[in-house]
Amino acid sequence: METAISLALILLALVLLRKAVKSRRAALGFSASILVLLLFLVTYYGVNALTGSGIDESVLFHVVAGMEGATVQDFTAIIAVVALLVVAALVMTYFAFRFMRARKNDAPHRAPVLAGMAALLAAFAVNPTVLDVSDLAWKYGIGALGGGNRIAPPPEYVAIDKRDAKGTDKNVVLLYLESIERTYMDEDLFPGLTPNLLELEKQALSFTDMTQVTWASWTIGAMVASQCGIPLAGSGAGSDEFLPAATCMGDLLRDAGYDMTYMHGSSLEFAGWGTFYETHGFDTVEGADDLYSALDDPYYKSIWGIYDDALLKIGAERFDTLAARDALFGLVLLTVDTHHPQGGTVSNTCEGITYGDGENPFLNAVHCADHMAGEFIRHVLASPAMEDTVLLVMSDHLARPNSVWDTLEAADRTNLVMAFGAGIEPGKIDKPGTTFDLAPTFLGLLGAEVDAMGYGRDLQGPTPSLRTTTADLNLLLEDHWTFLSSLAVFPQLNAGIRVDEAAEKAYMGTRYVRLPAIFQLNDDLRVRDILYDLDDGNKLPRKLLDTWYGDRFVWVDRCARVSVFEGRKATLPAKYCALVGSIGSPGLTSFPMADGVTLPFDSLKNVFAQVRPDQAYFDSVVGGFYNNTLLIDADEVRAVSPSGLVGDFVVRSTGGAEAWESYVSNRAQGDIVYVYRGMTLLGLNPDAAPVKIAHEDTCAWGGELPDPEVLLDTGFGPAMDRMSDDFGAFVVVVHSSAVCSDPDIDFEGIFAGTGFSKWRDIQGAQPYVAIRAGNDNITEYLGTPNTAMVLELRDFLRLNTVDTRPLVLRDAADPKNAAEVHDLTLLPLLQAYRAP
Repeated sequence: METAISLALILLALVLLRKAVKSRRAALGFSASILVLLLFLVTYYGVNALTGSGIDESVLFHVVAGMEGATVQDFTAIIAVVALLVVAALVMTYFAFRFMRARKNDAPHRAPVLAGMAALLAAFAVNPTVLDVSDLAWKYGIGALGGGNRIAPPPEYVAIDKRDAKGTDKNVVLLYLESIERTYMDEDLFPGLTPNLLELEKQALSFTDMTQVTWASWTIGAMVASQCGIPLAGSGAGSDEFLPAATCMGDLLRDAGYDMTYMHGSSLEFAGWGTFYETHGFDTVEGADDLYSALDDPYYKSIWGIYDDALLKIGAERFDTLAARDALFGLVLLTVDTHHPQGGTVSNTCEGITYGDGENPFLNAVHCADHMAGEFIRHVLASPAMEDTVLLVMSDHLARPNSVWDTLEAADRTNLVMAFGAGIEPGKIDKPGTTFDLAPTFLGLLGAEVDAMGYGRDLQGPTPSLRTTTADLNLLLEDHWTFLSSLAVFPQLNAGIRVDEAAEKAYMGTRYVRLPAIFQLNDDLRVRDILYDLDDGNKLPRKLLDTWYGDRFVWVDRCARVSVFEGRKATLPAKYCALVGSIGSPGLTSFPMADGVTLPFDSLKNVFAQVRPDQAYFDSVVGGFYNNTLLIDADEVRAVSPSGLVGDFVVRSTGGAEAWESYVSNRAQGDIVYVYRGMTLLGLNPDAAPVKIAHEDTCAWGGELPDPEVLLDTGFGPAMDRMSDDFGAFVVVVHSSAVCSDPDIDFEGIFAGTGFSKWRDIQGAQPYVAIRAGNDNITEYLGTPNTAMVLELRDFLRLNTVDTRPLVLRDAADPKNAAEVHDLTLLPLLQAYRAP
C-alpha cells in the first residue's frame, strides 16, 4: 500500500509541476528527488522479494555481518528485474526533468511549485524504504547498543546456569529442514506434498502452534532462538566469539559431557554459522569445505555447496559412528536445497520424483526434501541407539517469498516441530509458543529439569509461554534491545592490539578478530561495533566512507591499504598498520604493527586526544578518498607500454558465487561500467566510457542472465573484428564465474579469432582479464578463485600511432597466487602504485 501511495504522490507532483519550473537548477533538484524516491521504491521491491517483510531485521543483520558464503545465483531473476527497474527509474527521471521545465513564454507559477514540493515531501514520508529504515533506526540505533558493558537482564529473561542441564541422559539429533514449515503438510493446500513427514508424524510428538518473532525469521536467527531462547542481537561473523555472554543448548550439553557435532552443506562463513557453534559447545563444526572430501563424486556440488542427499548420507553415517561409541553425543544438521526464492535445487536422489505435474520447481524441491528427510528419519529410528536418543525435526523458520508465497500467506502459518524417542508419547501439543520455547522444551525431552531459558518456556511444563502472557512480544524485545545487544560482548582495546601476521588476526588480550577489521569506538573509546571485510561486496574502505565523518575508529589492515586515507608518501616498514582517528580529522595517524608486538592503548588515547573532526576538511578530502578505494580493495597490477599509446583505466574481475561487482573504469573520464555474470567484451577509448560489446553468461545455474546493454550478439572474435576501427583496445572481463557445470558451452566459438588463450586455464569462480592493446599485443591475467583482482592499465590504447612493442609490466604487484603470465620479476605488494 505504501508503495502505491508513494508512487501516486510522485505522479501527482509531476502533474502539479508540469511546465511550472523556470529554473534549470530547481528542475534538476526536483528530478533528483524523484530519482531518489524511485530508487527507494526499487530497493524496497528487491529486498521485499527476498524477505517477504520489507527491510527487516534480517537485512540489518546482513548489512553488519556481511554475505560471505552466500550465493547470488539463486536470485538472478530478482537481480534482473531490479536492474530493469533502475533503468526505468532513470528514464522516468529524464522525462520528468523535461516535463516540468517551463518554456520561455510560460508565466511562472509559484502555487503549483509549492504544491508539487509538498507532494514529493509526502511521497518521502510514506515511502516504504524510508519507513522501514526509520523504524529499524528507532528500534536498534547506536544509542541502544550496550557499548561493551554488561546490562542487567530484564525480568522476562530467565538466566540459566550450566548445572541446570545435569539431568540430561539421552543423545540428541536435531535436523533443521530449511524453510519446510508445517503449512506444507496441510493436505487441503498441498495434497500429497509431504507424505513421508505426515506418515512419520504418527510416531512423533508434534508441537503444532509454533510461530516466530523478531530476529528469528532467517536461519542463524532461528538457530539462536531455538537453541538459546533469545533473539539474535549482534553478530560474531569475523570475531572469535558469537554472543559469548549467552548460554545455549550446546553450552549446557557440553558441560554435561556430550560430544557435540554440527554439519551443513554450505559455507560456515555465511552469517557466522561456524563461529556460533564453535562458541557454544560444539567440538566438531563442518561446512561444505570440510565435507567435500567425503563426497562419492567430488564434482557433485550445488550452488550452495553440497546437495542435501549427500549431506544427509554423510550425516547418517556420522550418526552411526557416534552411536557406536559409549558416550553421550549431539548431532545437529541443516539442509539447504529448499532455500528461497526459486528452490529449484533438487538432489539427484529425487530424479524422477516430482510433485504433481512437476511444473513448479519449488514444490518439487519441497517434495524431494520430504523424501530425503523421510529416509534420514527412518534410518535414525531404526538404530538400536534410539533407545537412548531423542530425534528432533524442525523447520528453521517460516518460508521466505517463493513461487507459492500467496498460498502460504493466506494460511495460518506455523513452524514444523516433531520429537521422536523412547518414552516420548506420540501426539500433538497445541500450546501456543515461539521458537524461543524450543530450547527449554528440547532440554526437558532429554531429561533436564529446565522450566525456562532466556525468553523460552518448556511447552510441556506448567509455565505459560511469553507469547500467551505478553500483548506484543516483538515490542517487548525492542524495549530489551540494550540488554540483548550487550550479549555480543565486543573485545575491548584496553590491553592494546597485537597482530599475528601468520594467522591474520588481531589480539586484544585473550580475544581476537579476523583481519582486516575496523573497531568503531564510543567517545569513551569503548568498542561499540566491529566492521569486517566479509566478501559482501562492500569492502572496509567503502564502509568507512559510509560512516559519519566524526566517528572514532581504529582500522587494522595492510599498510598499503590504509595509507591512502592517511596521505603518507613513504611506506611504513610493516605488513600491517593501525589507522587511528576519524576520517573528518586532519589528525589521522597510522602505527606500524610489528608481528607479535602490542600497540599500547595509551598510544591510541593520545591520538584521540588530538582528534578534532572538521566538516570543511572532510569535504576537501572525501572525493580523493572515494577515488582511491577503486584501487585498494584488491591486489593491484599496473600494465604500461613504453610509449606511443594512451589511456588510464582500472579493471576489476571478481570470482565466486557471492561476487559483488566487476567493472571497467576510465579514470581520466570518471566513468565506471559494471559487467554481468559470465564474460563480457568491452571496447575502450581514452576519452569515453567503456562500451559493452558482447556478453556470454556461461554460468547460468539459476537461469541465463543476459546483459541488455551489449551492442552485438556474436562471438568475441567477430565482434572485435567488426568494431576494430571504433575502439583503441579491447578487454574481456569475467564476473562471478566463467566456468560452471554445463559441459556444452562453446568456449572455442566464443574466443575464436581473439588471440586469447589463457581462457582454457580458467577454473570455476576464478577472476580473468584479457587485454588486446591498441598495438594488437595480447596480455591475460588469472586471479585466485573466489577473490577479486584489480588491474591498473596505462598507455595501452591506440590513438593515432602504431606501436608494435609488447605490453610490459612496471611497478607491478602480483595478484595473490595468480598464475604466471610473463617471466618478469614483480615487486612486492607494498611497492604497489597508490592512486594520488
